[in-house]
Amino acid sequence: MAKPPHRHPSRSGRRLGWSMVSVAALLGGAWYALDQYVKGDNIRQMVTQKITEATGRQVTIRDPLGLTFSLNPAVRVSGFTLANADWGSAPAMVTAETVLLRVDLARLLSREIVVQDLELERPRVLLEVSKAGKGNWQFTPQKPKTAEVAKRADATADTKTFRVVMQSVRIADGQVTYHDMAKDTRKTLTLQEVTLRPEGEGVQADLQGSYQGVPYVIGVSLKALQPLLRQQGEVPFDLTAKVADSTVTANGLVELVATQKGGLPVRRLQTELRAELPTFAAVKPFLPDGKPLPEFGPVQLRLAVEGTPQKLNLSPVQVQALESELAGTFTLTPPLDGRELALDGTAQLKVAALAKLGAAVQQKLADVPLTLATQVGFAHQTVRLEDVKVTAGESSLAGNILVKMPKDGNALPENLRVNLDAPVLRLADFTVQKPGDGAAKSGKTTDGSKAAGG
Repeated sequence: MAKPPHRHPSRSGRRLGWSMVSVAALLGGAWYALDQYVKGDNIRQMVTQKITEATGRQVTIRDPLGLTFSLNPAVRVSGFTLANADWGSAPAMVTAETVLLRVDLARLLSREIVVQDLELERPRVLLEVSKAGKGNWQFTPQKPKTAEVAKRADATADTKTFRVVMQSVRIADGQVTYHDMAKDTRKTLTLQEVTLRPEGEGVQADLQGSYQGVPYVIGVSLKALQPLLRQQGEVPFDLTAKVADSTVTANGLVELVATQKGGLPVRRLQTELRAELPTFAAVKPFLPDGKPLPEFGPVQLRLAVEGTPQKLNLSPVQVQALESELAGTFTLTPPLDGRELALDGTAQLKVAALAKLGAAVQQKLADVPLTLATQVGFAHQTVRLEDVKVTAGESSLAGNILVKMPKDGNALPENLRVNLDAPVLRLADFTVQKPGDGAAKSGKTTDGSKAAGG
């Protein structure tokens, strides 16, 4: 049987093969040249110089920059360090073992800097406040010479219209430490994993770690990202958080407006927050040290907030625990722009059993229901309770109370003024009687007449 004739590749096939080899060699050579250029000291020196000038702090990059091999190469930085303030307790304010930055090169032609990936491995941030109250995040940029300013203005005039878009951020094994030198206290926030990714016109952020040893898992969804970047417009948001065994949810919107003086860029806030705590003491890690909290629970909280930074309306405010409920509506003036904290509103307290509430704060009280209603005011470090109405068992009180808060280091109030009328006042309604003392507790003798202790 005759063998089929041997067919040689056509000229067009050979040309296609050689073309593919040439393109591959060209791309390989270009990538190699780019890799060698990135690894050189020119870019590393330029990056460290720019950040040093912007912050006024020395920046170092330990290793030569690296380049990953892909259609969109990523620059890898190893051993990044930003120096601390000269009065700081440690040499470095910011360190990162690895920083990976990937930019969409094609979008640069559309005058967009699209950061496809930004990854940080083992970042460490030390935030410190000096005894004089100065933060180490307050930078003092270096002032370049006049000739350098003009030269850089000409060189960068064509890049001012670039739009920066962040698509994906990932942080692994991070840590932020807050050190107050005046109080000699440290607070530590660990960032086991943080991811930031686009979602529609907004962004989704997920955080997992611990604060002062308390584990947390937090998810934040911002429905619109551009108003946040421009600091102009409404930004709807949703938040869910699990802190230890506690859960917190919040949703609403923040309206932003750019300010000329660098103030708070918030024009309006509207949100509703709900929380469920296994015990009231679950919030202790987030409060100043030395503030004891009762261990009673579970606690349910609902808070709706609406208003401006100058005045916030808190309505409703509801706290439920131990078969008791505290409810109220308040107007809050935040301590901003030189103003003092001020609060006005109404509050109502309903207690099903005073004894159960007393046991939670280690006080022995009578097993009777209690109701309280009052107008609340706070200003100039003074608490005012007006139109107070209290009923406990068969007792009732009404009047006004004024308390001037104690100065630093004092346990007792600076001033206390109480004006209460009690048409009926029975100590048995506020104290626990000895076992078997039922007559005194009821306020009546066995024959129906009033007891002497009533």
